Amino acid sequence: MSTAKGCNGTQKSQFGHLPQLSSLHLEENRITSLHDNCLVNLPNLQELYINHNLLSLISPGAFQGLNNLLRLHLNSNRLTVIRPEWFHALNQLEILMIGENPVSQIQEMNFQPLSNLRSLVLARMNLSEIPDNALVGLHKLESISFYENKFAKVPQAALRKVHSLKFLDLNKNPIERINRGDFVDMIHMKELGINSMPDLVSIDSFAVSNLPELTKIEATNNPRLSYIHPNAFYNLPRLETLMLNDNALTALHRVTVESLPSLQEVSLHSNPIYCDCVVRWINMNKTKIRFMEADALLCTGPPEFEGRHVRHIHFREMMDTCLPVISPESLPERISVDVGQSASFHCRSFAEPNPEIYWITPSGEKILPRMASSKFLVHPEGTLDIFNISESEAVTLLRVSGHTTGPQHRDQESTWAAFATKTGACLN
Repeated sequence: MSTAKGCNGTQKSQFGHLPQLSSLHLEENRITSLHDNCLVNLPNLQELYINHNLLSLISPGAFQGLNNLLRLHLNSNRLTVIRPEWFHALNQLEILMIGENPVSQIQEMNFQPLSNLRSLVLARMNLSEIPDNALVGLHKLESISFYENKFAKVPQAALRKVHSLKFLDLNKNPIERINRGDFVDMIHMKELGINSMPDLVSIDSFAVSNLPELTKIEATNNPRLSYIHPNAFYNLPRLETLMLNDNALTALHRVTVESLPSLQEVSLHSNPIYCDCVVRWINMNKTKIRFMEADALLCTGPPEFEGRHVRHIHFREMMDTCLPVISPESLPERISVDVGQSASFHCRSFAEPNPEIYWITPSGEKILPRMASSKFLVHPEGTLDIFNISESEAVTLLRVSGHTTGPQHRDQESTWAAFATKTGACLN
């Protein structure tokens, strides 16, 4: 295609003067570079698609003359760096898709010239972190996607500086915990997506807090998500939809639901619900919430309720108190740890009343929450951090096994144990 070749290795536009052209598609043309003034004769261009090429070089003035450009697709190329100078001429740009490029890292102030940008897609870039000021200058940004990157934790510092953000996609990232304060004071946020996270274990207390315009949370298809703290969602006055299906949840606490005054519908199906006192509220006729796909909302325990529909069990059949239940899905079957590194293990439990989790070391030492030392730290929710692992500890941490309530077979190869008050071990 001759127009594609015109953008490869030339400093002068090969398009001629096309003042009426508003949309240009250059996908799949093996374009490798964009040089200065390559598109200068397209003054009214509004949409430019250069995705799915071999683009590895963009000169600083490549987009000169595109003062009316609204949409730019640079995704699925071979760019290894994003430079702010590319965007100096694009002060009207509203949509930028630049994902699926092997960019090693996002830089400070990377997108600052794009003061009118409304949507930014940074999907599938193998990003594990972004600087705190990476998104500074995006005063009108409403939507950002970090879909399928390598974030191990929520980039909360960078996100808090996008005051206009309404839609956030963190789906398919290896985040283990949604921590206290990860999503807080984002006053215009409307929808939050934390789906399909293979390592997500828990949403901790006050993790999603003070989002006055939030209407929808999607946290689905997370195979290890077994615990949502009763106070995980706080001061969300407009939340209407809570999607929690296809996780490893044994329960959703009534306090969670009661704290959401506008909640209309909950999707809780396809979870291993344990039908004891923690979920009695579902059938107590005190809630007007609609449960989506209620026919797939089934009990996996205790044995007398296994396989029955949750909504078909009268609340009087469930006990007033119940022992803690710990989901084995929250625990890895195997973990590789090098000597000198740190490791974290997550143990969560539901019960009435709420249990406290403590850990027992191989030497028999009892470690309680908030007991900090140079070697161990147990967080209030139950996570154990082990620092500077020795050679002997590295061996014993290679294999762990899950435990729930009731009699269990004990695995002799594993030497760590976590206990919830008045019950059995989480790891043993």
